[in-house]
Amino acid sequence: AGKISELASLPGVDHIYFNDYKGTVLNDKIIQNANVAGLQTDWEFDSTLTGKGVIIGFIDAGIDYTHQDFIDADSLSRILYIWDQNNPEDSSLIFEEYGYGRLITGDTLNDWLANNIQVPLDPNSFFGHGSTVAGAACSNGRALAEELEQGLVQYDLHGIAPDSKIIMVSSDFDSENWLATIADGVDFMLNVADELDMPIVINLSIGTYLGSHDGLDPVGVTINEWFSDQYPGRMLVCAGGNSGELRYHLGYHSDSDTSLSIFKTHNGLSELGKGAFFELWIDSVSADDFNTAVGFIDIADFSVPELPTFRSIDMQIDSLIIDTLYDGETPLGVVSQFMQYRGDQIRMQVKVDSVLAANLEVAFYTMGQGRVDCWSAAWLGTSDIIGPEQLGEIPPNIDEMYQSPDSLMQVVSSFSCAPNVLTVANYKNRVQYTDVNGNIQEFEGEVGARTNGSSRGPTRDGRQKPDISASGDLVLSTGAYNIVDFLLSSEAYKVAQGGKHIRNGGTSMASPIVAGIAALYLQHCPESLPSEISNSITGTAIQDIFTGVLPNPKWGHGKVNGLAAVNTSLFDVEIIGSEACPEGELELSTTTGYSTYLWSTGETTPQICAVPGEYWVTVTDQSGCWSVSDPFIVVIEEVKEFSQSEILIFPNPNSGKFTINNIASDHSFRILNILGQEVAFEKKIAGSLAEITLIDAKPGIYFVRFSDSGMTIKIVVK
Repeated sequence: AGKISELASLPGVDHIYFNDYKGTVLNDKIIQNANVAGLQTDWEFDSTLTGKGVIIGFIDAGIDYTHQDFIDADSLSRILYIWDQNNPEDSSLIFEEYGYGRLITGDTLNDWLANNIQVPLDPNSFFGHGSTVAGAACSNGRALAEELEQGLVQYDLHGIAPDSKIIMVSSDFDSENWLATIADGVDFMLNVADELDMPIVINLSIGTYLGSHDGLDPVGVTINEWFSDQYPGRMLVCAGGNSGELRYHLGYHSDSDTSLSIFKTHNGLSELGKGAFFELWIDSVSADDFNTAVGFIDIADFSVPELPTFRSIDMQIDSLIIDTLYDGETPLGVVSQFMQYRGDQIRMQVKVDSVLAANLEVAFYTMGQGRVDCWSAAWLGTSDIIGPEQLGEIPPNIDEMYQSPDSLMQVVSSFSCAPNVLTVANYKNRVQYTDVNGNIQEFEGEVGARTNGSSRGPTRDGRQKPDISASGDLVLSTGAYNIVDFLLSSEAYKVAQGGKHIRNGGTSMASPIVAGIAALYLQHCPESLPSEISNSITGTAIQDIFTGVLPNPKWGHGKVNGLAAVNTSLFDVEIIGSEACPEGELELSTTTGYSTYLWSTGETTPQICAVPGEYWVTVTDQSGCWSVSDPFIVVIEEVKEFSQSEILIFPNPNSGKFTINNIASDHSFRILNILGQEVAFEKKIAGSLAEITLIDAKPGIYFVRFSDSGMTIKIVVK
């Protein structure tokens, strides 16, 4: 608190933004549904993409570092760091750089593994959420590799980027100003990636349903800037949320007429008994003309005990206003209101205490030009917004004012709504699986159909969210062993065949699929800009009978297509031959402007001089994307001297039509291109002249080879 007061006293500090929003946690089949198999097995240039050389970072509930899915073939942990943001009991272990939590290095993890030391780092309270999320993105499947090879299990449960390195930030979801700890976690992982000179993808399958849902809060703005195009080689992917079936958003455009919305009062939202609390976000055309008021309403007969006082925004900004409302001389409750600017938006908080009458609910009124949004529900720890189904028949005078809650703009708030972040929606991954006891577990629905719980967009300021969809509904993924043991004793049907993986679902599992694809993209193009990765993923998304017209607030731009997204980074490399080298050699070159060149000879220049043989070149562009040319075969023919009485070819150079002079009737010849391949042609013989027309001639060097004499004459086609 002392440091905050000191900061607030500095010149230029207008106000300090603080929130008490609490966060929450939000493969086999995913490989198929995300169209990734073609990248992992037999991609271009006889190569594979598995995330090697890329870091995937997570902020989540923790990770089970002892699980074989996160250990490499040398029995070493793939985890570079775990930052547990929960403070350790031993204060000497505090992570000094950030002043809280504990940092565990990969060396420490390897020591624990070698000595069979087990420290629980994926808490039971979140049911192994962090391990399953990390497993979807980057499990290497080693936990069941032997069983799979022996045919004992049918599932190959590796993730999208099985050779990537891992960083896990284990969030303290109950911390004050939780969003600020997320910014710290992201900052930490980006710093590690910079120090190691490695590209990084960060996955956040967490979020808060409270806030302005526009990415304009300080944390959202800061994180968005960190993933702007001035920072290549990084990407942030977030879960969109799982509130798609719930009506907890209130949004309307206010005008000169009075608008009314109704919030439920109940116990637990007041320090003094029955009460209410909700937060609103307002964009006003004029602070002088936009007015708000808070009162009570009896929804049994829609009577209003006392008309509340309307106040303009100007009258309320940066002022705590406390009113006691009465029915005559009888006090009904105490209303506290506070407004402050956050950039161009207005944040308003309303708290109601000591509501004495059991039949009263809170009435919120606006009047004037502006936009009003609110996200509130009892399951969020705030007041339910009362919908028409709870009101019955509404009198006309109330109905013309009444604003109803809806199920739009539900994408979780802050960073998930930021423009530079890929936010992911969810659809059905599978509808059955075989559990650890060999029983088939079946579920309703259809593979490929949207999950109703997947949160809808857009953002509060009207931008497209979610951005993309992936098959996160019912995924079998890495199970933290403490959770697996618990489920085996109580709910074994939730454990997959083999006994080391469990089921999970939601946008929490859809997001790491997209994060894994981004890692594969960065393996091929390690210097790619965030916008390049985002555009490749959204621009190749699949539209089908489930998605409808795209983009839309449910599916974003469509279903992710991993192979197509990564293939947008491919480009053709052409080798061109010319005569700029000494006799007996051919100059080979390719397009200039690439960042690096590596010829099959080991040379690294744009051009080389080549003797007869086979050549190819590997190049990288400004994004670090690499490509390989087709093989180029150099053929150097010996060109013999001849006199005027011998064979002549004219004109030379030519356009593909030429004449051979002094040719005998028994002369036979072939025409070859520079690769030594025979070229088709037409000929007309008239005495000692042969008129030749090359078929489909392209500019370049050709050779006319006479079979009887062995003579070869070079011609140039322009």
